Amino acid sequence: CSQSEDSKQRLLSLKMIEIVVINGLCPTTRTNTPVAGVETPSPGSICDDESTSSSNVVETPSRMILNIAAAHTSDKVANVRLNVGRTFGAILHLLEPVDIDFAVATLQKQLDEETSRPGGGDRDVIYFAQQAMLSVPTRRPSSRMST
Repeated sequence: CSQSEDSKQRLLSLKMIEIVVINGLCPTTRTNTPVAGVETPSPGSICDDESTSSSNVVETPSRMILNIAAAHTSDKVANVRLNVGRTFGAILHLLEPVDIDFAVATLQKQLDEETSRPGGGDRDVIYFAQQAMLSVPTRRPSSRMST
């Protein structure tokens, strides 16, 4: 970690994301209305580069900071990569369902990339990504009251 020029700043950015979300300083819902003709991505296409371009998606503030964390999933420094999983694991229970889907897709992508690295990847990165995915809150189906 100390051999990378800016790894401490990247680690700090992940910690800041965790603090901002945990302390409720970042709105998790859209504060502006979508523009006519602008489509929001479906949960299955959240990680596609085309679906996250600024031309067709109005991002929430929480999604903007989650994108910062997601950008570190392929970092060259293992400590930074493992802290992505640790950060998502710490904040998943506070996110909106669409952001949870984004985080899970990001973590799955990270696991796939990590396990395909030479030697099977860093075991700590894999551990924290798996732990974060296990912490995904279960969704309750909407219950309809019958009369």
